[in-house]
Amino acid sequence: MRFHLIRLCLLLALACHPLLAKPVMLIVHGAWGGAWQFAKIDSLLREQGYDVRRVTLTGLGERAHFASPDIELETHIEDVLNVTRFEDLADIILVGQSYGGMVISGVADRLPERIARLVYLDAMVPDDGDSAAALIGNRLPLSEMTRDGFIIPVWVKPGKPHPIDVPHPLKTFTDPISLKNPDREKSRPHTFSPWRQVSAPKPTPSGHPPNAPAPVAGLSSNLKAITIRTGANPLKPPPSWDRWPGINRVFFDRKWPASAGRLSCSRPT
Repeated sequence: MRFHLIRLCLLLALACHPLLAKPVMLIVHGAWGGAWQFAKIDSLLREQGYDVRRVTLTGLGERAHFASPDIELETHIEDVLNVTRFEDLADIILVGQSYGGMVISGVADRLPERIARLVYLDAMVPDDGDSAAALIGNRLPLSEMTRDGFIIPVWVKPGKPHPIDVPHPLKTFTDPISLKNPDREKSRPHTFSPWRQVSAPKPTPSGHPPNAPAPVAGLSSNLKAITIRTGANPLKPPPSWDRWPGINRVFFDRKWPASAGRLSCSRPT
């Protein structure tokens, strides 16, 4: 009996040792999507030793039966906060893709002590008071895509085989985010974000040259910008990791620099 008790204690100690515990990666998908979009990446990350958790936001993915025009940005922030609390997660690498950048920013504002790093993957990086709609600007004709309180782009069509994109609650895009906690900055961000990348044929009114990343709200001006190459969909894995050097670096380089950086998107021609 004593032997088994000692053995159990040793196993628990090994499991809890900070050098041996698996790093936790919590992934938040973008608009219209769901956790299903990350199934392939989940398995690849687990092969690399990560403890991967995938969140599906209310009203989307396999939770589409909860869809309602009353769903707010705050609802989606609470989705991730509750996973963090009820799963008792800590030292999290929190990844937000596309619209998911809005969500992880809100989570970092509420529970900064639980987060080791923020990864904005092809994502929105808001400042206090920003909304997803404001960050998108004229990149998407949201007014033309909106119907009955949902954003329904042309590619979201009923009758397709599952898994599928579904209508996205409009209020999550129009609600301004509240980011008041100064400790949020303690979560070192690595961002990979083309959302504010300028692709106009001439300089923009703000003076940023064409094809150069514009400033991203919410990040300090002294952060180093790193440009990596990816395909049109940065989360669609190629046949092998060696053909995906940019994303490989974001996910699997455990020697991230101590200073935070911004990764912007440069798509192959």
